[in-house]
Amino acid sequence: MARYTFPQGTTEALDIQLYRRATPDADRVPLVGTGLTLGYVLVDSSGAAVTLAGTVAWLDQAAGTVRVLLDAADLPEAGSIYRMRFTITDGLGRLAYNPNGRSPDEWHVVPAA
Repeated sequence: MARYTFPQGTTEALDIQLYRRATPDADRVPLVGTGLTLGYVLVDSSGAAVTLAGTVAWLDQAAGTVRVLLDAADLPEAGSIYRMRFTITDGLGRLAYNPNGRSPDEWHVVPAA
């Protein structure tokens, strides 16, 4: 799990490297996203799904990097905590989550000033 802190109303790009493990005991290696479809699951502190007005897309699919471009209205309330997982779907419709451990990434919203 990673923790990100966002000033309220930010529109700054966030670039994230996705990783995988070849085996449970192996070190993390960058995910190769070639041929995979990217999505996301974002929920607020109550567990309600949140849809971003901004975009979530591959920055470099072969390198497994994702760019999140937030809209100013996406994270409106300072003090809020969101939980985020990316969804990765292959050509056969198999779905995986990233991060895939016990805890999703956390997005903390702080006052802009």
